[in-house]
Amino acid sequence: MLLDTSDDTLEALAPAPPDARTASPYRGLTARAVLLGLALGTVTTVENVYFALKYGWTVTNNISAAILGHAALRAWSKWCPGAAATTPDETCVLMTTAVASTGLVWAGSMPFALLAMSREIRDAVGFEGDAETWAPTVPRLLAYGGALGFVGFCLAVPLRRRFVIDDPLPFPYALAAAKTITALHGGGGDGAARFLGIAAAPAAAWAMTTWAWDGVERLAVFGLQAQSRDAWQFNLSVAPFGHGFIVPARFLLSEALGAVVASGCFSRLARAKKGEWYADDATGFEGADAFTYMPAIFSVAFTAIYQLLRILAVLARPARRATAEP
Repeated sequence: MLLDTSDDTLEALAPAPPDARTASPYRGLTARAVLLGLALGTVTTVENVYFALKYGWTVTNNISAAILGHAALRAWSKWCPGAAATTPDETCVLMTTAVASTGLVWAGSMPFALLAMSREIRDAVGFEGDAETWAPTVPRLLAYGGALGFVGFCLAVPLRRRFVIDDPLPFPYALAAAKTITALHGGGGDGAARFLGIAAAPAAAWAMTTWAWDGVERLAVFGLQAQSRDAWQFNLSVAPFGHGFIVPARFLLSEALGAVVASGCFSRLARAKKGEWYADDATGFEGADAFTYMPAIFSVAFTAIYQLLRILAVLARPARRATAEP
């Protein structure tokens, strides 16, 4: 959540001031940006929990927060007497506040682990089993989320210095958000702001259509039998469709390969072994789904642990060099 306010990103948002040496490092940090960011973050948090429960993953809402936040700041400047005009830096602060508010929820595993452990959710999905449930109180939830947020904040400080300032990496969402804010404030002069406004209407209409008629966005381009049997389909949802424009090609190829292996290989093999590998009447993770989802879960867990160890090793190098110097 600290990536969006990096020096590199802010330089992409607006031209440098006449004298960069006297510029405040907190430019754009205003009370209205923080207040509007918290209000917008509350709305996007509810939306993100719904999105996670429906699709199984979350989004950072950088771009949507930037667009909605820019509109709110412009309305504030227009209707409040004496209010200053908004700047790209202020829009960036508002967006970062909203994204951080949402991030505290899904980083604390609220949409996934905590809800999955509740008795109400398990009864709603027809879960059968003797697994323990947890119904935490509000103070416990606040303590749990606050502890995870504190750990994440402590890790974000050295990670920002290493991967944003010292060795900048092309974070897709941060760069896309920076380009969006630049376009909203008239940067580039290439009609990008007008294009965003024109594209917003059909995108919102299509999103509402897919929300009202579940399944209309899933096209059976490989045939109805492949769609019903192996879940092979072309998804025209707004979020996954836009996701493909801002992530590297190797990430998209990895997703496509994983889908082919899971639906085309593991799923078919598991169904062929029905009654041998699992009971005929078994469902969910006790049935064929276990041979599709469990390898993916273990792969994600292994990759996360491996990347965390790499990050810790990189962060430890300066400390080792400092202690080795005479």
